[in-house]
Amino acid sequence: PYRIVQTVDFADQPLGLTVQPRRAPATWLLGTTFALVLAFAAVVSIAVAVLLRAYLLRQADLSQQEAYNRLLLDSTSEGLIGVDLQGQSTFCNSASLDLLGRSEAHELGGHAGLSWIADGGPATGHVISLELYSAIREGRIFETRQARALRADGRHFDVALRSYPVREHGVLTGALISFSDVTAELREAERAHRLTAVLLQVPEMVALMDTTGRLVFMNPAARRELGVEDHTDLAALRAVDFLTPA
Repeated sequence: PYRIVQTVDFADQPLGLTVQPRRAPATWLLGTTFALVLAFAAVVSIAVAVLLRAYLLRQADLSQQEAYNRLLLDSTSEGLIGVDLQGQSTFCNSASLDLLGRSEAHELGGHAGLSWIADGGPATGHVISLELYSAIREGRIFETRQARALRADGRHFDVALRSYPVREHGVLTGALISFSDVTAELREAERAHRLTAVLLQVPEMVALMDTTGRLVFMNPAARRELGVEDHTDLAALRAVDFLTPA
């Protein structure tokens, strides 16, 4: 429909004039190649856009999950410190900074991962550090209530310490160390132990009962005078059982 043929008078003779589009093979090939390149570029652009959107959504999810994990870590009163297989600190929560008297997380970074465990003698300190480091390297759970921690101001306090192995895709990468201050608890237990030792030695009969009247403790003098054998379960006895009707 684009071909036009007509006769044109030119000088003293007529000329036949034909006007139509030129369809050379090279031009057709160039147009086809350009169309393919354009289509490929469009497909690549769409694929890149989809992948970029998925990546950004994934990063947003990871950021949200990381913020949630950080909230959980900072919500507990226990100190939490992550360490790698070399004992170097990888992260810590706010409670660990408060317990150890630090203000910034970088103060526990690097080789300071285990340096806050005090060297307090043969039963604590350096020996505990070595046992903990061995457990981290071997992927074992480690727990002790005999550790001592060192604050930034040089003061020591007793801690209950636990270490749990951390694995990523089945590969051991480090450990999570949790600890809490048990100084007051240990002092109370020591006082109770001393009191019990005294009660066991006094010649007077001493018995303790709960609010329901059931016996919870009898010293040797009371057991001897009242005829209660050592293997007798005190929970089955009531103080009123040893009183006369009068």
